Amino acid sequence: MTYVIHPRPNPIIAAMYTLRDMEVDVVIVHGPAGCGFMASRMLEEAGVRVVTSGMKEKDLIFGGAEALVRPLQEVKRRFAPHSVAVIGTCASTIIGDDMAAAIRRVDMGAGCIVFPVDCSGCLGDNTEGAVRALRAGAAAGLIPAAEADRQAALLKAATELEKRVGMASREYLSPAVSPTKLNVCRRIAQTLTDGGKVAVVMIAKKELAYRFADLFVAVNEARRTLGGQTFFAA
Repeated sequence: MTYVIHPRPNPIIAAMYTLRDMEVDVVIVHGPAGCGFMASRMLEEAGVRVVTSGMKEKDLIFGGAEALVRPLQEVKRRFAPHSVAVIGTCASTIIGDDMAAAIRRVDMGAGCIVFPVDCSGCLGDNTEGAVRALRAGAAAGLIPAAEADRQAALLKAATELEKRVGMASREYLSPAVSPTKLNVCRRIAQTLTDGGKVAVVMIAKKELAYRFADLFVAVNEARRTLGGQTFFAA
């Protein structure tokens, strides 16, 4: 087995994106306020409300139940959601917080589905976080168990492929400098101005596809302004 020492995608973040795909209304990250900050803000742009229990040092000593109850109550008051997922982090996992018990303490109202996702950044493969979110969502009735099994099988196969030929196939990968969006758009615009054809192809995991979808929008706007033909594939 290859001993990978370069930074790897986080299972917690993979679980959060999977919860978005299951159309969960609110995700509560049960951990320190900074855990998953960048992904949390991006998920907000996709229409998912993401809040944090904001665990402090005292919660690591005495338990984080109270830290979780408070955001649950605030989520009910502020958003009146139909579904809420509470996702674990390294901090809550290490101290063994019982998220399900804290959830039972709060009456979220009739028709609101609230469920925990047992997750941490120490699970290894980032896809394991996605699989755990799928299993939790199926148990809560958000998706059929057969669909959870299907997606889990695909995720496990993708992980094996990545270990053979992808980012996890080598011990260390140096960061690669890629073209900026601005340079890419300038080149596309010049091609369209010259009457050429442009094919835009994105090869990315689903969370990155959401992050860089604005490039597709920019190309389409350029096509309408400058004319020419564009072809899209993702």
